[in-house]
Amino acid sequence: MEEKSSAIEQNNKLREELDLLRRDISRQHGGFSLVFVLVVAILGILLGFVMKR
Repeated sequence: MEEKSSAIEQNNKLREELDLLRRDISRQHGGFSLVFVLVVAILGILLGFVMKR
């Protein structure tokens, strides 16, 4: 159970970082960046891993 809560906590931290990145990127160009896509992919993998357990 503790592993799941730590994964959720990490997920929230990543989302906050993603928000900051998104704001930064929208100031620069406003298109999708590779970093954004990679972070979303990693989040999806993490969530899938946590859900399976």
